Amino acid sequence: NHYVMRATIREKSDAAGRRADIEKALALQPNSTRTLIAAAAAENEAGVHAQALVHLDKALAQRSGDPGLLIERGTTLARMGRTSDALQDFAKARTSIAGDAVMLNQLCWAKGTMNLSIESALEDCNAALALRPEFAAALDSRGFIELRLGQLDKAIASYDAALKLAP
Repeated sequence: NHYVMRATIREKSDAAGRRADIEKALALQPNSTRTLIAAAAAENEAGVHAQALVHLDKALAQRSGDPGLLIERGTTLARMGRTSDALQDFAKARTSIAGDAVMLNQLCWAKGTMNLSIESALEDCNAALALRPEFAAALDSRGFIELRLGQLDKAIASYDAALKLAP
């Protein structure tokens, strides 16, 4: 719907405008997965993670097992301090994305930014790169994970490779 589109193109500084657009979209289409995902993102941005979780649960009720939604819900759960639940969502997502480099990278990045299961995050990045060796985003994610692991030389090499592909 147009309210969701407008919310996504508003400036980051216009949080009130984005939230107003999302509220209008929810009033018109309360069960639209796209609207629920946008609402969850807005709530997470505002630090209202419990409400973001409500929206993500509704979206997952419609698209059960969707790995992108599982990763997003896992990230939200991690922000709420529910580490065990977050790791369960990440594990569920991982079972269905073995051949998808983009989703593997998304999972790697989510775990890395939440500082959860860093060793498995590295495995996810490496799996993405096995599928697409010249995937700059996955090289960047791997560099971040290697930094988290204290592998500075490897991190620099990963970042250099990413910069070579996408300066």
